[in-house]
Amino acid sequence: MKTFSARTVFSILLSLFFFLNPLTTTTAASSYINVTAPSQVVQNQPFEVSVDLYATPNTNYYIKARLGIDSTLTKGLTLEPASGIWLSDTVSWDHFQSLSTNADGNWSGKIQVKTTQTAPVGNYNLKIRIKEVSSDKSIDSDSYQIVVAAPSEPTVAPQANPTPKVAGGQPILNEFMAAPASGNEWVEIKNKGTAIADLSGWKVDDEPGKSTPQVLAANTFINPGGFLVVNFASSKLNDSADQVRLLKPDDSVVEGYSYKSPQKGKSFAKDSSGEWFIADPTPGAENPAPPTAVGSALAIEKKASSTTGNTSATTQEELGESAALPTLGIATRSATVAAVAVAKGTSSKNGRFLNYLLELAGVLLIISAIAIVFKEPLLKVLKKYRLKNLPLGQT
Repeated sequence: MKTFSARTVFSILLSLFFFLNPLTTTTAASSYINVTAPSQVVQNQPFEVSVDLYATPNTNYYIKARLGIDSTLTKGLTLEPASGIWLSDTVSWDHFQSLSTNADGNWSGKIQVKTTQTAPVGNYNLKIRIKEVSSDKSIDSDSYQIVVAAPSEPTVAPQANPTPKVAGGQPILNEFMAAPASGNEWVEIKNKGTAIADLSGWKVDDEPGKSTPQVLAANTFINPGGFLVVNFASSKLNDSADQVRLLKPDDSVVEGYSYKSPQKGKSFAKDSSGEWFIADPTPGAENPAPPTAVGSALAIEKKASSTTGNTSATTQEELGESAALPTLGIATRSATVAAVAVAKGTSSKNGRFLNYLLELAGVLLIISAIAIVFKEPLLKVLKKYRLKNLPLGQT
C-alpha cells in the first residue's frame, strides 16, 4: 500500500479548499449566479431579471446588471429601488442595491434593468455581477442572450387639438419676470381651483406672432393652491412693452396681460383682487402685499389741515416762491382785507347777520379805496369842467 507524507496530504487538502471555495479569488465560476430574463425587450423600457446566487454565507454584496453588444457591457442601466434612480455601469459600487446571503450562502431576488437611451437595437449580452461590500471580490454570471427591439408605433393617432384636462383646477397667470437682473425670464402659474389642474400641452407665450410659444410637457400638474414656474430658455419678453399669455392646447387664450417699461429685477405680480402691481419677485410662492399710498394720504391730510388753519398761508404755500403775492397799496390792501373778512364771515355757521355787515363794510371799503385812488384825477377833471362852464370874466 502506497503511503503519503504529511506534507503531501496537506497540499492535497489545501488544493481542495481553494477549488471548493469560489470567493477566494477576485472572480469566480459563473455557475454560482443563475439569471432568468426575457428573450426580447424594448429599447429604453424597463424589464425584470430574476437572480439566484450562491456565495459566501452571511455576507453583504452589491448587485448590478451589465448589458452590451460585445464585450463592452456599458449599455445597461440598473434601478436603485430605494432612490428610484437608474444607474449606469460606470457609477460607483456604493450607489447600487445591496443584498445579504443567508447562512447557506444563498440569495434570490429580482432587479429592474433597461438599456440606455443611446443603445441601438440588436442582439445583446446580459450579465449580472455582484461584489462584496467589504472587499473587491466579485462574481459574474454567464452571458444571457437578449434581443433589444425598437418601440412600436402608437396605434391611436394624436388629436390635432387635444382637450385640456383641468378637472376642477383653475390655472391663472400670477406673476412674471420680464427684465431679470440675472438669470432667465419666467412666468408663474397658480392653481386657484379646488382640484388638481392638468396643464399637459398648455402654452405660455408673449404677443401673438412674435415668438414660438413654450409648450408645457405631458403630465404637468399643479395641486390646488400650488404654483408652477415656467422658465424661458432664451429671451422672450421685451424690455419696453409686451404681453404675457396663458393658452390652452387648442391655442384659446385663458388669460393675458400687457405691460410697459418693466423695472430691472422687479416682477409683475397679481394681488388678491386680480390687479397687477410691481413687486419684489417671489417665484413659486405667494405674492407680497401690494404697496399702499400712505405717503399720498399723509400729503393730502397735511394740505387739508393747513387750509383749515390759515387761508392766506395755504394760498402762499400753494403758489410757491415763484408766484409770491405782489406788494399791495393802501387801497388794494383795504379791498383785500374786506374780501378776506367776507370769506371768513361766510365760513361761520351762525353769522348770517355778521356776513351782511361784513359784506356792506367790504363794499364801502372798496368804494373808499376807489375814491382814494382816483381822487386827484377826478378833482382835476371837475376843476377843468368848472372853469370851462364859468361865465366870461369869472375866474
